[in-house]
Amino acid sequence: MENRTWAPPSHAIGQLVALHSSQRWDDAGERFIEGIVGRAPTPEECPRGAIVGVVRLVGVLREGGKCTRPGDARWYMGAVGWLLDDPIALEEPILHTGSLGLRFLAPRIERLVLDSPELRSA
Repeated sequence: MENRTWAPPSHAIGQLVALHSSQRWDDAGERFIEGIVGRAPTPEECPRGAIVGVVRLVGVLREGGKCTRPGDARWYMGAVGWLLDDPIALEEPILHTGSLGLRFLAPRIERLVLDSPELRSA
């Protein structure tokens, strides 16, 4: 589940989406995760400013909608929830300057992601 205030474009549903880590640590996010799973990662465990994994965007949950997949409800807190499947963590994060929004990766970065051993063996 990825909480957003906006829905992804319809052409993105079913597609792989690269996950980019923020440059800044989120104290509120740390407390939220700890409250759900009992332990939060430390800042040292979390790469910053890098692509850290890939997921498939499989659907959208809009405000007032019902979470039908097990486990989604505890993570949903936004106006729009992006439903994600098939997570693949990259063993070696790929440094990349991100920005807000959803956009295509530059061809060189896309090739690095797609050529990662984790995706080749998936």
